[in-house]
Amino acid sequence: MSWTKRAVVLGFFLLGASEARALDFWMMNGAGCTPGDPAIQADRYFVTAGSVNYKAGASGLVTLYCPITNPPECDAEKWLFAVTYTDSDGAGNAVSVTAQVIELSFLNGSFLGGVPAAQLFSNFSNTTVPTFMRTGLVEHDFSDGNYHYVRVDMNRAAGTSQVATLYGASLTCLF
Repeated sequence: MSWTKRAVVLGFFLLGASEARALDFWMMNGAGCTPGDPAIQADRYFVTAGSVNYKAGASGLVTLYCPITNPPECDAEKWLFAVTYTDSDGAGNAVSVTAQVIELSFLNGSFLGGVPAAQLFSNFSNTTVPTFMRTGLVEHDFSDGNYHYVRVDMNRAAGTSQVATLYGASLTCLF
């Protein structure tokens, strides 16, 4: 077989292998999420290095909407939902990061509730440095034809310099 034919065969093999791997997870960095209008109007946040942070002196709610535009295929319909974040006061109440998977009806846009067990809350942890938190097993069919997105609420109390940052969110299929 000529080198050209070998290169073409190898290319098809590698493309097929990378495509199969790409179907078992979804992830988005914080900068890929859309902030809600109140946070925009109040000028509470800034985006840097793919993450979303509070501006100096800013406080209040920053809601981010992260579209799950191409959910991974998962025959078992068993998932881990995760976020990477910083909550510099850990279980304290000065800052917090909450994340959940939301589903909307394709037929009429009605809210169908969060995916069961797919909610994360940073104040359940004493960790005060950048970290990763995930749910237990979540059973859900993302190929049901409905719209899905991750909603992240970062909250910072007035008068604090504590840090709340969203680095990203992900869904991983457990085969």
